Amino acid sequence: MATKRRQFGLRAQTIYGQLSDFNQTINGQLPDFNQTINGQLPDFNQTINGQLPDFNQTINGQLPDFNQTINGQLPDFNQTINGQLPDFNQTINGQLPDFCQTINGQLPDFNQTINGQLPDCNQTINGQLPDCNQTIYGQLPDCNQRYGDNCDCSDLLRQGFTANGVYTIYPSTLWRPLQVYCDQTTAGGGWTVIQRRQDGSENFTRPAIDYAYGFGTLSDEFWLGNEFIHRLTSTVPNELRIELQDFENDYREAQYGRFVVGPESDLYRSTISFFRGNVTDSLISELNNKQFSTVDNGPSRTCAKDYKGGFWYGTCHNVNINGLYLKGKHGTYADGVIWKDFKGYHYSLKFTEMKIRPH
Repeated sequence: MATKRRQFGLRAQTIYGQLSDFNQTINGQLPDFNQTINGQLPDFNQTINGQLPDFNQTINGQLPDFNQTINGQLPDFNQTINGQLPDFNQTINGQLPDFCQTINGQLPDFNQTINGQLPDCNQTINGQLPDCNQTIYGQLPDCNQRYGDNCDCSDLLRQGFTANGVYTIYPSTLWRPLQVYCDQTTAGGGWTVIQRRQDGSENFTRPAIDYAYGFGTLSDEFWLGNEFIHRLTSTVPNELRIELQDFENDYREAQYGRFVVGPESDLYRSTISFFRGNVTDSLISELNNKQFSTVDNGPSRTCAKDYKGGFWYGTCHNVNINGLYLKGKHGTYADGVIWKDFKGYHYSLKFTEMKIRPH
């Protein structure tokens, strides 16, 4: 046991001794290594720093040659470009007169072609306009453009619209176009119809607002409207035609050379004069210079209530063609479609129509 301890101690002593020699060797060599490195650094720096001036000198020495080469070539480059510009400009400028001459030479032919086609184009367009404006009842031309501000059925007739029916007119006195029924065949045509009774399909016992702006169906029974009648008769002289027919087909007509309806502010006062016709006049003596009355408005509203209509009543009426549609003889007094001096107060007419036309 003691022998093993002695051997272990000798081995430890040997290892420790070797470590001491290794450390002494390493530490002894470090000063030489550091001296070698430090000694070589000045030579390395001297080498690098010594070569930098030569490197800079080489670069800087070559720059003048480089600049000289570039600058030396620029004059030749500029001379080449500038030398070619006159030829280029001469070529362009030399071709411009021919180009302009070609364009200008073709312009007359071009203008001649366009202008030559314009009449055909306008003729085609204008020829198609009547077809374009055609409606279910007739055609809608631009009356103002062709026949002035006051456009009505007589203007349409002058344009060739000869069929009876509903058209749109454009009077300057109105704020909008107006649909009317035109009679283009009776007594020379050109009549704008303002009232019709024919079958009792429409109620004519109505308030003032209805009579002001119209009611009914233009192709059937209707009242055009006092405001529109006023606008149509206030700018040019108009004549009035009233057609009457009884149930025995006796036909009469009354025509008045002057007919004007005043403004709303005067309750659409009438001016009626210059009678002619094949029936006794019942209108002027009683209805001229009268304001329009309805069941709810006007100086003769009592008459309108009693006789169930709306009209230019005076001391009531001799004419009540907006009264009840009673189909011939009736027992009630003067409340039918009445023209006193044709069939009396107890006979309601079959047909009446009022129409106006400018002189």
